[in-house]
Amino acid sequence: MVDATVWTFVVMLILSIIDVSRSRILKRAAVKYSNQAQEADALHFGTGICSSSVVILGLIGIRLAELRAGRAVLQRGDAIAALGVAVIVIVVSLRLGRRCVDGLMDAAPAGLAAAIKRRVEAIPGVTDCHQVRVRTSGAHVFVDLHATFSGVRSLEDVHRQTEVIEAAVRELELRADVTVHPEPAVPTPASVAR
Repeated sequence: MVDATVWTFVVMLILSIIDVSRSRILKRAAVKYSNQAQEADALHFGTGICSSSVVILGLIGIRLAELRAGRAVLQRGDAIAALGVAVIVIVVSLRLGRRCVDGLMDAAPAGLAAAIKRRVEAIPGVTDCHQVRVRTSGAHVFVDLHATFSGVRSLEDVHRQTEVIEAAVRELELRADVTVHPEPAVPTPASVAR
């Protein structure tokens, strides 16, 4: 039988406060440096917070059962709390596992390639944007794209245009490392005749 004394509640509350501060610090560092190990630690301490909360609820149930002398469900508060902790750990582990697999597979943020294509094609002088490839690696997002330019242009003009494209992509994704492959537009028979 679990003894739900005042000290038990005090210890659980202190553990929760410590876990909240550690989880916040690690989460900020994980976001700043795109570090999955720190993210895993932040989730670990976040799970600790949830676990402590569920345990405190279980202890409250036990305490209420003692005061009301009976109530079978309340007397099983500790076992119910343990099941709650198990469910929390399983759910958090599955989510973290999914993110880690995505990181190992260099998964790109959803919809970013399509957004880049639309943004680049809206730039004056660009007739087409294709073969847009996006992948993440640590704190970087690598973007590789082909852009077709209209008209006859000098190398300097095309270079300036590729810099405009790079800046446009970085507006969508600040961490982007962009490579633009410029291509000339295929001349139509009417433009060749001129």
